[in-house]
Amino acid sequence: MPPAHINQLVIPPKSSTPVSFAENIRAYINENLPTHADAFRTDIEALDRLRSNALTGIEQQASQKIEALQTYLLHLLLLIKRLPPSTPPRLPYSPPFPPASFALTAPLPPAESNFHWEICNVMWNLGAAWSARAGEEGRKTSEALGRAKRAFESAAGLYRTLRTDQLPALQEALGKTKPLPIDLTESWLEVAERLMLVQAQECFWQAAVAGGNMKNVTIAKLALAVAELYESVNQAMFVASPPISDSFPTAWLSHIEVKRSHFFAAAQFRQASADGEAHKYGDEIARLHLAAALVKKGSAEAKRGVSQLVTNDIASLSKAINESTSRAERDNDLIYHQDVPAASSLPPIQARNVTAPAPIDGWKDPRRVLGSMLFEQLMPWAVTRAILIYQERKKEWLEDQIVLKDEELEQTATRTLQELNLPAALDALERPTGLPPSLLGKAEEVRKAGGVKRVQALFADVVKLGGSNSKLLDDAYDILDLEASEDEGLRASGLPVDRPLSQEANADLIEQASRYSKLMQQARESDEQVLAKWEEWEEIIEKLEQDEDALEEYVPSVGAGSQRDSSQYQPMVHVRQLRILLESLDDLKENRRRLRSQARHSIATDPNGETDIVHKAELLGMDNLEPEMFEDLIQSLMSKLEVWSDKMNDQAELLSGRLDEIREENLLFEELTLNDPVMKERERALQELDVAYHRYSEVLGNLTEGLNFYNGMAQYLNDLRENCKAWARDRRAEAEHLRSLQHQPAPAPSAPAALVPPASPTFRSIRTQQADLVASPSAADTRRSSYGLPASNSQSWSDGSPPSHPSSNIRVLSLAPDLPPPDSLEWQELPPLQPPTSSTKSKGKGGPRKGY
Repeated sequence: MPPAHINQLVIPPKSSTPVSFAENIRAYINENLPTHADAFRTDIEALDRLRSNALTGIEQQASQKIEALQTYLLHLLLLIKRLPPSTPPRLPYSPPFPPASFALTAPLPPAESNFHWEICNVMWNLGAAWSARAGEEGRKTSEALGRAKRAFESAAGLYRTLRTDQLPALQEALGKTKPLPIDLTESWLEVAERLMLVQAQECFWQAAVAGGNMKNVTIAKLALAVAELYESVNQAMFVASPPISDSFPTAWLSHIEVKRSHFFAAAQFRQASADGEAHKYGDEIARLHLAAALVKKGSAEAKRGVSQLVTNDIASLSKAINESTSRAERDNDLIYHQDVPAASSLPPIQARNVTAPAPIDGWKDPRRVLGSMLFEQLMPWAVTRAILIYQERKKEWLEDQIVLKDEELEQTATRTLQELNLPAALDALERPTGLPPSLLGKAEEVRKAGGVKRVQALFADVVKLGGSNSKLLDDAYDILDLEASEDEGLRASGLPVDRPLSQEANADLIEQASRYSKLMQQARESDEQVLAKWEEWEEIIEKLEQDEDALEEYVPSVGAGSQRDSSQYQPMVHVRQLRILLESLDDLKENRRRLRSQARHSIATDPNGETDIVHKAELLGMDNLEPEMFEDLIQSLMSKLEVWSDKMNDQAELLSGRLDEIREENLLFEELTLNDPVMKERERALQELDVAYHRYSEVLGNLTEGLNFYNGMAQYLNDLRENCKAWARDRRAEAEHLRSLQHQPAPAPSAPAALVPPASPTFRSIRTQQADLVASPSAADTRRSSYGLPASNSQSWSDGSPPSHPSSNIRVLSLAPDLPPPDSLEWQELPPLQPPTSSTKSKGKGGPRKGY
């Protein structure tokens, strides 16, 4: 509601709880910058003081907070260039008009961890402070009205800049799909801006009227501009999609409608005066009739909770219109005899708007107003972000172009050797009996890692954790399903339910659960693939982890008679050549390992890139930087890393050539050893055990990753389940409240209508006032006298004392002796009494009035 001494609306501020930035800012500085956070202790403390001064006690002293809010806002505009927007903790802001809630606990106010969110809400409160400043100005002098007009225009400028500049930045920072509070939507802010502008125009109109020097035709144009602006406010409220009218107090809606009618009528009234001065007496009367119809509509709306000043204003206008109409009609009938035209044929009034949103002082250049800024020695976050982007791209490049390339080359070499059955074929020929040392070493590694039992235990842990996570997700779905069933039952009971359907209210929770469900399904599919791989190789891995005697028994040996003199055995020539080629593969692998190490060290320790970014920032100016400004420089720096990828490509060519040589040599080797079945079986067994070792390592790594995934996922799923529980509790409390409202006794009993004689006190009217009759005798006597009834000690009461009601202490009256008998035709039916308007408040948005 507006202040008692003015007839205009003041936007209320949004309250917030005390919050300190210290912990989050210190963490950012210590984690991302070489400077320790203690170097900025004074700046951090000053920022906390600025927020406290700007937001503490704003409800009581809003007009005195303009300077504090302005200073804090300008520091934020500079600070957001120095720190990432996501730096602050969660910053809660309650809505200006809190909605009714039936939950047992009050809903938490909207809160976000973002400087853009803080800036938007501070701008909101600064606009509210300017509107309160306008409300504190008097309305009796032109100087005070001028100050009020400028204050309203400043508020309008705040809300326009918030709507057009900061709101898109906030939506971009939080995500375009994230819903914002209704009071931070474009439609709501447009209403606030228009409301401030129309009240500024109204101040100018009031000053023009009070001055007494302006012509009626000019005042009419000013009044029409006020009316049209109020009309635009009304349209913005009801035409918005989705509608936002329910987010305003109903008294505000009535206020705006009354003002709209008032100023449309005032414009016609003033133009009628101008027409009379111009001897257009017929037009004068037509406009007065039009003004009377408009003011009548506004007077009817004024009965719906608007301030007394607004009601008095329109009543005064109505009186003036009626007096002018009587005078004009009398003069025209007696003297002028001009025809009164239809209202539609009257020349239109040209509105004259003299207001515009005022720019925010210091918005474009906060330093000019502040002089100095906080965190001036802190590297702008855009520069820090550009450096981090460069570092991340270097890491990604190193991973993709060097590390992964090296791993792909190693996999290619391993796969080629497995296809060629190398070096197992060479081991089988060189060692026709016994086991190769390389195989014995691999078997020892498997035994030390835990062998088959280790993998089986990991599988059991993965299954257990996966089932536990699935149970958490199922619990969350069950909670939502149960609440949905309860909501359907509540609606089926016939109770009026003014709240969203479950599938609408829990959409965010369902979307989150669906996302987790997809992740869990992907994890189960991965588990099945790992299990299939394990089942395929489990039997061979069991043999690999056995002792040396068991392995020798599994791997066939070539009989002593089959052994040949290596110097006279032709395949040994190719064996020696293949061994040389295989050793060269090891040399290439070592070369790639050194290349990886050198590239990683060079990329990690090269400071030139960061230095170049900082130098460009200094050239551009530190206060207006964005990470995108450094994109070209980053790409140029990244191109310098190609020298390392060229070296890795050279290694790839060397490996490809070496593998081709091995294939050719192995083909000659196989042609000479093709007809030795015992040797082939030995080769197969050795190769099978070698592959089993690699599969064991893969499965072990896959299961470890799976455990880490399920352990991390458990926390997210548990949080989801708890959120579902809390949401369902609030919904049940809300439903219980709706049921309790249905079962509450009516404010007045709905007994069958009684028959009463005309203009006589009725027995039914007394029975409906049960609470009054229960009161003390002295108070009851007072009320009885007001009803025209005898006192409690009167002989008119039956038996000398009122008897007690069976179910209450209500006293029952006997019929007065002067009333007709009950079956007399003199009695008439009385319509049911309505509950007293002062004893019942409308609930929710569906009621006619919210009681603001």
